[in-house]
Amino acid sequence: FLSTPIFAVGRATGETCRSQLHGGWVDSCDIRGEESGNATTLLPEIIRFCRECQSRTGARPRLAFFCGDQRRDTLPRGVGHSDCAELCEIVSYTTAGRSQSKVGEALLGALARAAAAAAAAACHRRDAQREQGTVVWLVLFSPSGARVVVPIAQRLARQGVLGADAARPGGAVVCRFAAIGETTAAEIAALGVDAQSIVRASEPDEQGVGRALRLAEARPPPVAGPLAPQEAH
Repeated sequence: FLSTPIFAVGRATGETCRSQLHGGWVDSCDIRGEESGNATTLLPEIIRFCRECQSRTGARPRLAFFCGDQRRDTLPRGVGHSDCAELCEIVSYTTAGRSQSKVGEALLGALARAAAAAAAAACHRRDAQREQGTVVWLVLFSPSGARVVVPIAQRLARQGVLGADAARPGGAVVCRFAAIGETTAAEIAALGVDAQSIVRASEPDEQGVGRALRLAEARPPPVAGPLAPQEAH
């Protein structure tokens, strides 16, 4: 069993499999796809493996697909269309989001702390810099998280708690969005956030997100913020 290839969509999942199944021994496991970052990129590798197995044995292999209750159909549909394997879907976890009110309270608290920290830091900056808005990054790691957080941020923007763009004078708190991968970024955009303003990690892990944020901070902010009134709905 332990010699069976395991396909993982990201490094965190791959490392967990390596730790839990193989005690951390790299040489004793066959984990593939860790650099893929999303199901669309991983799918061709799975299909290629299945076709090799079918060519070698003359029979379609069976794949155990461990997923959540809100999984997308990219892998099941792709494997089904290829007709190269039998997919056995196993729902191994369910998504349980916090209430909108609790998330809203937590977000407001985080924004208040960020604004206070920025105000303290601004005392050591030039006056021109003090006039710029305080940018707070909202980093999202899943489409389900986006569906909870983005509407709350949009509501705060409509209420004037968040500024419309990063050049707004008066020290407004402005939030920008970052996503761990393209699937999460697509969900953020589908919820009404300007797609061009979303920062995407080039690699689907915390280090990739950190690098993407540092690059974004070094560039000028977008002319119109992601939560401008015409886009917040």
